[in-house]
Amino acid sequence: MNCLRKEASRILNLNTIPTDTSLYSGYWPPILSFHEPKSSYITLQACLCNPSTFKVSEIDRSSEDLASFALDSGLGLAGAGGETPAYSLKLVNFQRDSKRTLHVDRSVFLDTFRRLSLDEYALYLYLTDTPGLHFLGSRSSHPSLSAAAENATSVLGFYVNCIDHTLIWSYNQATGATNAISIVRYRPDANTLMRSILTSRDDCVMFNPLFLGFVSCFQGFSTFWNTSELSDTVGEAELMTYTQNLQNFQTMELDHRSTELLVHLSNRCVRAGSVVTTTESKLQMLRLSRDIARRLEHESPLWDELKLIHESGPPGAVPGFEITGGTLQQQTTREIQHAVAFLQQQIEYRIANWEYIQKKSRETVNLIMGRIQRTDTVVNKRDSSSMNVIAMVTMAFLPSTFLATLFAVPALQESVTLKSNFYLYMVCAVPTTGVVFLLWGVWTERLSKADLNPSCIDTIHKHMGKHCIVLDVERLYLLLHVLLYRQ
Repeated sequence: MNCLRKEASRILNLNTIPTDTSLYSGYWPPILSFHEPKSSYITLQACLCNPSTFKVSEIDRSSEDLASFALDSGLGLAGAGGETPAYSLKLVNFQRDSKRTLHVDRSVFLDTFRRLSLDEYALYLYLTDTPGLHFLGSRSSHPSLSAAAENATSVLGFYVNCIDHTLIWSYNQATGATNAISIVRYRPDANTLMRSILTSRDDCVMFNPLFLGFVSCFQGFSTFWNTSELSDTVGEAELMTYTQNLQNFQTMELDHRSTELLVHLSNRCVRAGSVVTTTESKLQMLRLSRDIARRLEHESPLWDELKLIHESGPPGAVPGFEITGGTLQQQTTREIQHAVAFLQQQIEYRIANWEYIQKKSRETVNLIMGRIQRTDTVVNKRDSSSMNVIAMVTMAFLPSTFLATLFAVPALQESVTLKSNFYLYMVCAVPTTGVVFLLWGVWTERLSKADLNPSCIDTIHKHMGKHCIVLDVERLYLLLHVLLYRQ
């Protein structure tokens, strides 16, 4: 872990892209990229001074205010007596684009990251796009923290990455402070669900070390309730896979509008393919929520690991006043575990339902593709029949035309006029035409047998070699090219 932290620290200190990339021998290290800093950033702060004093505030702060916000101990939200909060939560929201470029100034981001005492290895996980919930272990407090927090024994690091957002946070066991950074992919409704969950909380569960992990799990699960486009897509998938439509696909006959039919089938195939893609994206979100829920369930080793770390610290390491049913951390842990158990069943059922819809959509795509191939085959066969008619007409007139041209040659013209002997032309033309059709029929039959039995191709080639003169056009062209080039 220490080696990986050093690698992450090297990435943080890499301000410019190296010009000599040959030193990496094909390995290109991930680099944090920044672009188009925002004028203000959404910050959320909550504190708990005593069981009856709970305050939450959401403020847009400028880049200059982030440094003081990161070092603030929460006194701005303290009670009337000015007492120091026993628990606090601070979260800074940053946005990124589809290429994982952060919309913030580099110095502002790194300064905020260090002041919040976050684990640098979490940035390495972010750059490598590692999904899921990860516990990064405990470590000593960062040297850049304020003097009031320098006596902290250990800081717990956490990381969670979903499709739409990444959360990196730390929990200080001595001060009960949770510091977090949220990196959200930019959308018009970016992070609205998470912000509504955080700002609407009026209990102490948000001060649990794993509360943000539960928020990520719940967000991935709740996204489906707020997406109307998803319902339309599912309805389209259901409509396209009804039994009646399947029968229509089977009984649909080819008419003179073959082009329109192919276009119609292709459009249906594209829509069904979009259903498969959409369901796969939603399934991935549900699978991530399921994996996070498994990490947060009652029998997960993660809770035992946190308990051992807590017990290994000095007495009274976690500030906590007694509430009904135990300490605050014990009570909030039970609430999170109960909520996770409630969500797990619904997540499993939703995954099964979406897998069923995806399977039906894929079967619909295969069915439409088969129908397209069948229609295309019928069209090609019809075009081939038309070409056969043209070939037959050509063969019917070719011998007679050839003989008529031959008899019209002046060298064959003597004093005798052939007009009185026209039967000679018919005697030659009719048998020749019959021989041409006979040879064409025999050759067509041989080719059809060769399509069914590939071994017949060699026999035909041997027959052609014995009784025919085969001109290889490509070799003849190359030979002429060489001769002309030499001259």
